[in-house]
Parts: sequence; structure tokens; C-alpha cells
Amino acid sequence: MKNRKVRALLAGMCLAVYVFSPTHVQGQPARLSMDDVISLAVGNSVQSMAYRNGYAADYWEFRSFKASFRPFLNMSANLGGLNRSMVILQDYNTGNMAYRTNWSLTDEAQVSLTQNVPFTGGTISLATRFSRLDQYLPGRSVTYFTQPLYLSYSQSVRGFNSFRWDQRIKPRQHELS
Repeated sequence: MKNRKVRALLAGMCLAVYVFSPTHVQGQPARLSMDDVISLAVGNSVQSMAYRNGYAADYWEFRSFKASFRPFLNMSANLGGLNRSMVILQDYNTGNMAYRTNWSLTDEAQVSLTQNVPFTGGTISLATRFSRLDQYLPGRSVTYFTQPLYLSYSQSVRGFNSFRWDQRIKPRQHELS
């Protein structure tokens, strides 16, 4: 019973290869041996396509892993941060507290160059920041704040070093694919 199914499947594949082959469509006769037909059927099978697609997915996952160890440039901005609120202010001469209307507009921009540190699991960053504050009420004023260059390092206190584990696991997963 099983041999009949295999033979019928092979016969169907042979017919499909014959009908859809480029030489048949062009009107030229095709001469294929049984080994050629079997290799064509195996090469175009669903399982073969699944393996090729799985390898492509693993390849791009490995490329993404390798890219995570390269420095990256990050630019961020918060433009048009309008604040209209009531704030409490203290008169320092009398000590009285009073609510005043506050209208301000804030614009901020930051550019940073960040690098992941695999042996510690943290990230080191070199950045610059610029900020502008337009105050409309209680009086009109414009102030600027800038940090020309600052260095920062951040690391999770709780947790494991995923970079170290990825360095061990990802190359082996890529070899297996």
C-alpha cells in the first residue's frame, strides 16, 4: 500500500515536471532520466523550501546579532512641548504662596553614539543635548540649555548578561542551520 502511494506521488511529480518544464513549454522535447526527475522533485518539495526559508531566517537573525555589537547613532527630539498650567510660587520677601498661570514651550534635541559592552552587559554612550525654553507667562523670556558632550554608562543591576550568553549561543545556532 505504501509503495503504491510513493509510486503514484512520483508519477504525479514526473508529470508535473514534464508539463511545467521550460523545454516542454517551448515545444522542444525534454529527456530526463528517473534520477533527474527525483532530484527535481526533491529540490522543489515543500520540505526543501522550508529548509531554505529556515536557513534564510537563521542567517538574518545571526546578522542582526552581529550588528548589535556595533556602535549605533541615535537622534531624538521633543519639539513643541507646550505647557499651560497653574503653578504655585512663593514670594520670598513675605513667604506667601500664590498660584500663577504658566505658559511655556519646550524644544529638546539629543544625538548620541551608543555601544553595547558584551563582557559587562551594559551600554556606554557619548551624547550631546540641546534645549530651548520659551516662557510666555508670567513674563516673556527665552532660555537655552546645552550639554556639549557627556559620557554615560548604564547597566541593569538585576538580571543576567544577555550579550555574553548570545556570544556563546548565536554562533552555534548559526552553524547548526
